[in-house]
Amino acid sequence: MIPPEIPISDIDIPIAMFVGKYDTLATPWDNRENKDKIKNLVLYEELELDHLSFMMGKDMTYFKSVLDVLNQYNDH
Repeated sequence: MIPPEIPISDIDIPIAMFVGKYDTLATPWDNRENKDKIKNLVLYEELELDHLSFMMGKDMTYFKSVLDVLNQYNDH
């Protein structure tokens, strides 16, 4: 069974993508394909991480970029 495709091109909020170069679950190839469909992409970064490194990795230096984007696009 193939799940339905989500129309990500219809999303109208700012989106930042942090992609792990070694992620085998959300592969860089898939993310690059989706990146081109997102109209309001504000940041795209491919990092030297795998899927679990985003939660349990020793190197969390990418998180400064996450906070920068959140601060930049926070309406409050």
